[in-house]
Amino acid sequence: MDRRNRKCQRIIVELISLIIAPGSVLLFSVLEDLAAKVEEPIPASIRILVQYGEEKNRESYRTDISNLLENYLLKAECFLRVVTESREHADLVLEATILELKVLRDYGASLGEIVSEQGDPDARTRLVITYTLRLDVLIRRSDNKDKQFHTQIAIAESNKKMYPGEDTEKYAWEAILTQLEHEMHKRICKQKGKIIKALLH
Repeated sequence: MDRRNRKCQRIIVELISLIIAPGSVLLFSVLEDLAAKVEEPIPASIRILVQYGEEKNRESYRTDISNLLENYLLKAECFLRVVTESREHADLVLEATILELKVLRDYGASLGEIVSEQGDPDARTRLVITYTLRLDVLIRRSDNKDKQFHTQIAIAESNKKMYPGEDTEKYAWEAILTQLEHEMHKRICKQKGKIIKALLH
């Protein structure tokens, strides 16, 4: 039994349990969510391409973002298949351009520009950081670049207080990746109808 069939079985069990639950008032409020779970994926394969715009940063950050997008789409099953081999054909290409990627510490040092703080480590009692990620996301057909779906993702947090011993870079990067996965769900997987209309009709 494949993964999609097992998922459908779990959803049916959830629905039955709601129907037979005494005095259940949750049934109608969750029907839409349950329906969304059993929607078929977009009937096309897709490849991920992540690149920097004019502002460049570390290659490892670009690779991390690319891996996150790829792993998320594999897990979410929004598309029929996610192509990971470079030579294999894909019906669609998701191009994510990193417009801005920055973490500013209280004295203005940017993630990727200054790897370690200068001065006495014991003197660093508390820092304030601000992080920003802006992605331009374009999904296009491989055989027709005029067929496109376009969206943007913006992630930011201002003046986050950090305490002694905390790794500012690790905190900011993990927070960015966590929020990016949430935005992918909202901007891509919940927009399957619009993507199909823009690219496959």
